[in-house]
Amino acid sequence: MIQKIKDWLIGKVIMGKVAGKFIKHAIGAIAGLEIVQKFLAETGINVDWAKLETWAVVAGAGVFGALWNFIEHRVK
Repeated sequence: MIQKIKDWLIGKVIMGKVAGKFIKHAIGAIAGLEIVQKFLAETGINVDWAKLETWAVVAGAGVFGALWNFIEHRVK
C-alpha cells in the first residue's frame, strides 16, 4: 500500500508539477529571448537566434527526458 502511494506521488503529483514548471519556464525563456535580442541588436552584438532557439529547445527536451527517465527508474 505504501509503495502504491509512493508511486502515485512521484508519478502523478511530482512529475505533473515538474512538467508544468518546466513548460512555464521554457516558454518564459523563449519569450525573453525576443527582449534580449532587441537589447543586443541595439548594442551591436549579433546572434543567430534561430540556431540558439533550436539549441535551447533540443537541450531542454533532452534534459526533461533524462529527468523523466531517471525518476521512472528510481521509482521501480
